Amino acid sequence: MRFLENFTTALAKGDTDFIAKSVTDDIVWNRVGDKAIIGKEEIMKCLTVIKNPTIAEMAIAKIITHGKEGSANGTIK
Repeated sequence: MRFLENFTTALAKGDTDFIAKSVTDDIVWNRVGDKAIIGKEEIMKCLTVIKNPTIAEMAIAKIITHGKEGSANGTIK
């Protein structure tokens, strides 16, 4: 659970170094309302677009984990 909290915070901050060190080559990122991003290389390409996000506030509502799978949801402004 702590990993997903740290990962989500890194996304909000644009901390691609943390994300690159934390994910494996076989990662799958299923984003609501968008296509899945498969593989570390594809995720890092996607994150270059949001390297410097302008997020003023982030609230994590729930984090659910089960084995190697997990999900986080919340809001960003």
